[in-house]
Amino acid sequence: MTVPHPRPLIVNRGVQGILNTLKDQAWQIAVGSGSTNPWFDNLTLENETGRVDATVSLATTVFENDTLLFEGTIVFVSEMSISEIGIFNVESTEYMLLRRVFSAIPLPATVSMPVRYRVHFKIG
Repeated sequence: MTVPHPRPLIVNRGVQGILNTLKDQAWQIAVGSGSTNPWFDNLTLENETGRVDATVSLATTVFENDTLLFEGTIVFVSEMSISEIGIFNVESTEYMLLRRVFSAIPLPATVSMPVRYRVHFKIG
């Protein structure tokens, strides 16, 4: 007889521990001009146009320290539009945490663009 098991519940302190481990690693924020939908096995942006080392901190959305906050400033030297963002681990070029595609944002030549990306880990 097989006894059904409910899905395990990751508790708040467990999420905080995971996020603390991720926060202490070296990360980069990259932006690009790609437009294809993100997919589970993506390793890169479709068309990367800029990258910067990220400052990573913890923030509170629902419970204490449940959100990773990635911040950096990317400098562009020519006019372009960006439409995708990715967060990459510096230690492994094949470890992209996330990729998101959005409506194109036009940028003028020679601009410093602050980038801030929040990754909220939801329980349940």
